[in-house]
Amino acid sequence: MGSMSSMLAPLGPALLGVQAGTMVGFMSHRALGQFDTGIPAMDHDRPYVIVPNLDDFAIDHGIDHRQVRLWAALHEVAFHRVMAVEWIRGRFVTLIEAFYDTVEFDMSDLMGKLSAMSDPAEMQRMFETDEEGAGLLKASSDPEKLADIQAFTAFIEGYTDRLVKAAGAELLPGVDRIEETFNRRRTEPDKAEQFLQEFAGLNLERWRAKDAAQFCDAVVERWGEDALTKVWDDPSHMPTLAEFADPIGWNARVLLDETVLGDE
Repeated sequence: MGSMSSMLAPLGPALLGVQAGTMVGFMSHRALGQFDTGIPAMDHDRPYVIVPNLDDFAIDHGIDHRQVRLWAALHEVAFHRVMAVEWIRGRFVTLIEAFYDTVEFDMSDLMGKLSAMSDPAEMQRMFETDEEGAGLLKASSDPEKLADIQAFTAFIEGYTDRLVKAAGAELLPGVDRIEETFNRRRTEPDKAEQFLQEFAGLNLERWRAKDAAQFCDAVVERWGEDALTKVWDDPSHMPTLAEFADPIGWNARVLLDETVLGDE
């Protein structure tokens, strides 16, 4: 943008703040709890759920709100148990930093969008429309770094899904229906997730949590529950996106290698 870049530089934090604030606003009306943001909570150790959103979820899908509340509480507790693993938060920070080292913002249409902000109606459309490219800033990133984050977040969600389903089997007669509805919801990114995808380049693809849960089931079926817990021994033991569909490959990389090293 030539000489315009120095003039626009001070606007960068403000533009990101406006867009991030809009994203958080949308999320506050949809998220059911910390477990439902797709991004691990870093500085909040107290579990909580958002009861009005849970009740809306129950009403929208015709599910007993008491079961939904209990299911959400189980999810939140399971999520916090996973987040208490010693290396989890540090691993997430490392993945995020590596990812953002590759992010590039697209400034090509910024001037046109800044001009449009003088029109309140156009500004509202910019932040509320579902059209691609509607936000102020767009970003692109390294697909491999993004895949690392997608695998990490999907596995945490899928693993906690499995814990909740097991814990709620006797307490929640409708747990299968709730989980099925929740998984369908993950396949339909809301506006907050669309903002993440566009202005941060962070497309989490939360629907992959179902693949991660199926990976967990396959590992336990083949090698037992103790094999699955090996995931938490070391960050390198977490499955990749490709390994979600290839538990045998994960076994060869993690369990068999570990056995060979132990024998040596």
